[in-house]
Amino acid sequence: MRFIEEDVSDAVPEIIKVMPTYSKANGLLSFCFVDPFSAKLDFNVFRHLSSRYRMDFLVLLMLGRDIRTNFQRYYQDDTDTRIGDLVADESWRNEWVDRGLRARHLIWFVLTKFSKAMSNLGYQQTTLDEAAPVRIAHGNVLQYYLVLYSKHSLGRKLWRETQKTVDPQMGLEL
Repeated sequence: MRFIEEDVSDAVPEIIKVMPTYSKANGLLSFCFVDPFSAKLDFNVFRHLSSRYRMDFLVLLMLGRDIRTNFQRYYQDDTDTRIGDLVADESWRNEWVDRGLRARHLIWFVLTKFSKAMSNLGYQQTTLDEAAPVRIAHGNVLQYYLVLYSKHSLGRKLWRETQKTVDPQMGLEL
């Protein structure tokens, strides 16, 4: 196991460099936890890593703390590519308008777009019900969602079982 503590968008070459070589004789179980500081996460990270390895991803999507808080700014500034880079769709604004979506649809919209992009790479699509929301305990304020993406149905099954048995974050004073 190796931890690489830098921006994941910059770390892809280092991740690839330290990954063991896979062969039929030398199996490889690859798992990547992507924990960005904000929603500024380039989808190409997933595209590059999944093209070289059969890798499961546990992704922290900053849908509350960043996307929900700053959505108007990201939406109105045509030069801001943050959401487009995250969901691998630079025309997301057009879809938002064409579908007549409102603020209450925001989390669902971004998660659905991201999951669709992951499914285009061969991952099983994840619904909002399967994503694990993480909130500030004393205010019930959404911070982010943890979402698992796997190409194998066993990964999804393990994720569901894990969610059933994990205790809430009570007492952590978040």
